[in-house]
Amino acid sequence: MNSNRLVYLDNLRSFALLLGLVFHSAIVYAESIGYAIKSEDRSEILEHFCFFVHSFRMPLFFFLSGFFSEMVWSKKGWRIYIQSRATRLFVPLLVGLVLFTPVQYYIMELSKGRELNWIDYLIHYFQSGTAGLSHLWFLYYLVMFCVLLMIIPGKEGFFRFKNLSASYYLFFFISITLGLSLLAHSFFPKGFKFYKVDPYLFIYYFSFFLCGIFAFSNQAIFRDNQVGLRIKIVLFLAAFFLLAFFENSEKTDPLWSGYFWGGGTTRLFHLFLSSLTAWSFIYFFIEFFKRFFREENSFTIYLRDGSLPIYLIHHPISLILGFILIPIDLDVWIKFSIHLVLVFILSYSIYDAIIKPSPLWRRLMGMK
Repeated sequence: MNSNRLVYLDNLRSFALLLGLVFHSAIVYAESIGYAIKSEDRSEILEHFCFFVHSFRMPLFFFLSGFFSEMVWSKKGWRIYIQSRATRLFVPLLVGLVLFTPVQYYIMELSKGRELNWIDYLIHYFQSGTAGLSHLWFLYYLVMFCVLLMIIPGKEGFFRFKNLSASYYLFFFISITLGLSLLAHSFFPKGFKFYKVDPYLFIYYFSFFLCGIFAFSNQAIFRDNQVGLRIKIVLFLAAFFLLAFFENSEKTDPLWSGYFWGGGTTRLFHLFLSSLTAWSFIYFFIEFFKRFFREENSFTIYLRDGSLPIYLIHHPISLILGFILIPIDLDVWIKFSIHLVLVFILSYSIYDAIIKPSPLWRRLMGMK
């Protein structure tokens, strides 16, 4: 795989990040989706949009993380791999848990009408032992996935397969996600958590990380013209067709419920939809970016370099903006638009003015 091919994956990862900024703004005004804060004025359209993003964005992130993690391990060795994962993931996770996650829970308390001093709340937050993960659950899980990658025995031989077509890999990846998800739901009881880890979500997302390792080891689904135009169109249409069923399943059969809460067949269908919808969108966007976003320029480099700091800081910014905007008597679309624009402006202004120029902040935020 030449360097040009890696560019479109970097661009795809940047796109998924920007989509996250829109998602965390939209979910405040989405009709029925639970969130840290919610506006009284809501939109059903934004709800559909949030389910669309939810269906593939985090699976895509974990898939690409598995791909790039395996790439670092294979090309640079285990020492560089450990060093890079520690500086790029573990340090930003610790910084984020101290500086950014308390904001969510403070805003949640204020939204309930409680008057709390920020400093007093911080002291209580860290002393109570109830500190949460907020949006940093992604880094928390990813750090553990990267540790698992180091201890998988016989990794190089185990992940090497014959040169299969993209359609076979699609079937293979769906089978891995569905199989591991079904196993998790069959084994772990309702409400069980271990050190803030939800076993189902952990195993579900690990399946995408694992498939990213497979994908790099076999150069799967990344070769030119491996997926024809007809298949691309079918993937696109199938993904959006499945989306309506996926959204309905997410609402009627919540995955936090026990396996037989809605009947085994219902849960199996839900897990199948989750797997198929995610992989259909992942395949489509990979092919789309392979075709139209292969080039690297100063703008794509800017987005790529700032992806982790923006991920860390945008969520508390979005929550603060939401808390300020929710009481204002404006149309929901006007509030959402103001919210979204300000999230982008403030996040990238802080990045440009404070983080990017500072060697200390760059190191703390996991930048090179």
